[in-house]
Amino acid sequence: MFKNMRKRLSLLGLLLVSTLISNAQQDPQFSYNMFNQLVTNPGFSGMNQSICVTGIHRTQWMGFEGHPVTTAFALDDYLESISSGVGLTILSDNIGFEKNIDLKGNYAYQMEVGSGTLGIGIALGYNSKSLDGDWSSPASLENSNSNVYIDPSIPHSEKHGAFDMGLGAFYSAENLYGGLGINHVITSKYNFETEKPPFMARHYYLTAGYNYQLPNPLFMLKPSIFIKSDGVTNQYNLNLLMLYNKRFWGGMSYRFSGDLVFQVGMILPNNLKFGIAYDYTMSDIGSYTSGSVEVFVNYCFNMSMKKSKGSYKSVRFL
Repeated sequence: MFKNMRKRLSLLGLLLVSTLISNAQQDPQFSYNMFNQLVTNPGFSGMNQSICVTGIHRTQWMGFEGHPVTTAFALDDYLESISSGVGLTILSDNIGFEKNIDLKGNYAYQMEVGSGTLGIGIALGYNSKSLDGDWSSPASLENSNSNVYIDPSIPHSEKHGAFDMGLGAFYSAENLYGGLGINHVITSKYNFETEKPPFMARHYYLTAGYNYQLPNPLFMLKPSIFIKSDGVTNQYNLNLLMLYNKRFWGGMSYRFSGDLVFQVGMILPNNLKFGIAYDYTMSDIGSYTSGSVEVFVNYCFNMSMKKSKGSYKSVRFL
């Protein structure tokens, strides 16, 4: 009896995940969106004017079989000779029977605007999607001798890819920043053998943040917003981090879909940044999951090994 109940719960989780894939935004979500600018906006390339490496790993809705697992890697550098930034992003996103790999090269031209820097960027790359539609019907769970139901509308063990393109503009000054990015500008279709093959939906990203120095010089507030939209549904994030002594941070975020995010992090003496975030789900799905965990790592340097502009000693970025 317990075994059949466990199978039913696994099936329920898989059905829920597949429903979210069909109706929600395709791009994965991140709690540390303020540290993940390059993945959503190529205009950010080279903005720290140093070589920066960033990695984020997210495990979402722990407790569900087939829950989303996402890993993002970003590398960028500033080329002073041509006033430009270049970058590379790799995104791996697995959810249920769907696996996605997105690889893009970024370029951004930078210009001085007012007291800050404006980067106008483009990203070109390739997106790979693989599906393994190994489904079981409720009847097959009740009777192990019954045939497994195969849904003809779901591709089975197929893998296809498509050209991908992004655009973005990012502005940074000493105490504020803002940007607008567009992913999947060309809504390419995947050649799966279905009546309605999946395609990459265009996604829009809007972000802005401000650094507010408190009267006590040891403390700085860093509020920010992050908005993601695919033109049909919107996701809103309000973030508030507190930086202490330019070495430690803690804060909270609220996602309007019903998540409360707790964040802590630190900067090691070698300028290695490390952070962890925990999402507490307040929506109905929270009864079936133990939340989501996200880990962030970043390191900025330059070839001469001098103090980089992208270090936490600058108030521009965390």
